[in-house]
Parts: sequence; C-alpha cells; structure tokens
Amino acid sequence: MKGLPPICGDHRKRSLCFVLLLLLLLPFVAQGKKAPRSEEHFASKQVLAVINGEELTYEQYDDATRLAEFRYDYLSARRVLEIKRDFFTHLLEQRLLVQEAGRREIFALPEEMTDRLKNDRGSMDELEFRLLLSDLGLSYDRYCRMVYEDVVIKKLLADALPRRAKVSGREIDDYYFLHLGDFARRDRVHALHIFLSSKRESRVIMASLRHGADFQELARRKSKGREAAAGGDLGYFQRLEMPVVFFDSCWSLPVGGLSKVIKSSHGYHIFKVLDKVEGRMLTKNEVRKDIVAVLRNEKREEFYGNFLRQLSDRAEIEMNKEVMFLSELRQGEADAGKQ
Repeated sequence: MKGLPPICGDHRKRSLCFVLLLLLLLPFVAQGKKAPRSEEHFASKQVLAVINGEELTYEQYDDATRLAEFRYDYLSARRVLEIKRDFFTHLLEQRLLVQEAGRREIFALPEEMTDRLKNDRGSMDELEFRLLLSDLGLSYDRYCRMVYEDVVIKKLLADALPRRAKVSGREIDDYYFLHLGDFARRDRVHALHIFLSSKRESRVIMASLRHGADFQELARRKSKGREAAAGGDLGYFQRLEMPVVFFDSCWSLPVGGLSKVIKSSHGYHIFKVLDKVEGRMLTKNEVRKDIVAVLRNEKREEFYGNFLRQLSDRAEIEMNKEVMFLSELRQGEADAGKQ
C-alpha cells in the first residue's frame, strides 16, 4: 500500500520493519526514566497508572477494550465496575511482563511479527484489516505495538516458566480418588430416530420398516426431527441428555432392535438401536494422561502466579486516585491487607 510502511516483506525491508517497531516502543523506554508523577499529573485523567516509571494511559486501556469487544449492555453498574477493574489488573500485569522481557533483552523478531500479523488478518488483505481496525477506533501502529508486546510476553513466559512440570505418581493417585465422580461413565445408547406428527403416517412408516425399508432413508424423507438430514442419527446419548422417553425406549431394546410407535406430548417416535454401552468407572490408567495434563496446567498456573507476584512485589506502582474503578481496586487491596 502506498504511503504506509509494510509490516512484512522481503529481506531488505525486514531491518526497516524492525527499526519501525523499536520506534513504536521508544515512548515506553523514555517513560521508564521519569520521576514519580504528582497528583497534578494524574488530574487530567489521561494516565491511569505509573508502573516503574512507565505510564499506562487511557489510550492504551481503550485500545485493549476495543479488541476485547466488551459489552456493558444490561449489566449493573457494579458488574461494569468489576469488569473494568479486572481488565485493568490484566493490563497492569502485561506492563510488568513487558518490562521484564525488556530487562532480559527479549524482543520480537521481524519474522515473528510477520507471522503473527498474517495470522491475525486471516483471509483479509492488509487494506481490509486496516479498515476494520479503523472502524474500532484503533490505529494500525497502535495495534502493531500491542501485537509486539503480546509476542514478547509469550517468549518471556516460555523462557521463565517450566515447560513440563513434574507430576508424581502420588499426585496422580490423589487426584484420581478425589475426583472419582468425574470418571464415572453412565449407560449410553446410539440410536436412529424418526419423528412424525400424524398417527396415521407413523403407522405407514412402521409398516414399511417392518418390511425391510431403510430406516435412515425414511428418516431423511419423512422425519420432522432436527436430525432428519443425518438419517435420524441421534449419536450416543445418556439418560439426562435427551427426553426420558428417548433413553428408556432405546435402552430396553437389543442392538439392532426396532421400537414400536411411541407417543409423546410432541408427536410420534420410532427408534432403531445401533449400539449400547454400559456405564462403568474409568480406571486410573485410562485417564492417567488426562490427569497429568490437568496437574501440569495447575502447576504452570501456580508458577505463573508466583512469577507475577515477584514482579509486582519489587515494582513501584502509582494509580490515579480520581478514577473510580482504580480507587475501588486500591480499597480492595487495603481491605485484603487487613485480613
């Protein structure tokens, strides 16, 4: 596009792209050297907070909320306040992570930015994507800055957090026995279904089936059920996943069995059973991989929480007292400290 610097391109342009990205970040680097802000500095409400000397502005907050597509319609004022407060906390954590990435000299490479931006655009060309951002009230340069920060945060966490936390056999045993209810499998049945509104028509269809007509073909042509296009295939279902009459009628039949015409408050039903699976308790070995994945994820979240706390504990953070949801946040932290 004319007049707009390319984000991706050939080898000669990549160094220019990288310089442009660094220029986007220069305001953040410069802000890190400023002295703590006074109350007068916050008075304009253009600055939400200062984290280690770096300003978190309303513009950055608004940009992030536009991409998050927050909708406050029909929400109470208290719920809106909670959402804003939680989202600010998320942005504050991002700033701490970006600063730590800079301290560790972790940067996003031009090819990483190119891949990410291509992925974000999807099937849109660059002009369509820029217009979409413009409709959201977000400039392309500011969007690129946000993408850059997201890339370096991911690289930081990949470097700082353990990739595969160790899980002991004792931990697997404890999790299995504490969550036995999650590993119980109820009786399931796989069946076909034809739904009709007329008693007369149901009798005609039933007679055809008993004379060897193809159940799925009749379901496609005659059934008024939502699954008609799939040949009446209901898939596997448990007792509570369908109306009671469905499960009870099918479970009482043998595999391959055809039900009689069954009347309900909605109309007339005919079923054919394809398979039945009796319920049982899954063994520890059957679910071992799933348990390990859950435990590793829990440990990774714990490592992440500890890592953030370490960054927060040594950070200097000032917040704009005039902003309502930040005042609420400060009060909540003060109350928590008293407990």
